[in-house]
Amino acid sequence: MNQSMNEPAPLHREELGHEGIQGYFSKLKGEAQGEIQVLVRQKAQTLSKGDPNEAEPGHGGQGQPSIEATEQLLLDGQIDGVQLRYQTAGAYFCDTLLRTPSGAKLVRIQQG
Repeated sequence: MNQSMNEPAPLHREELGHEGIQGYFSKLKGEAQGEIQVLVRQKAQTLSKGDPNEAEPGHGGQGQPSIEATEQLLLDGQIDGVQLRYQTAGAYFCDTLLRTPSGAKLVRIQQG
């Protein structure tokens, strides 16, 4: 079903602790279909596509960190946030995880 320009996209917000972040990435790896696009927000920098040396085939493509590397960077507080774009169950999603003192804030937008 297509969204009209006047209808907001379905939105989900959630606070995740350390275990919640691990659960999120575990579920994402198991349920995402096809490529997962990873856009990392470095500390005090703008959105970037990560380190090409950390790219993993099948998980984001050239120039993007692997899902595993992204998870660890977020857990270790080495990045401020990450945006993940993927497809599952016939719908497209854009998830943004922003680092907080207790874990991360998840904002999910269903795009179609």
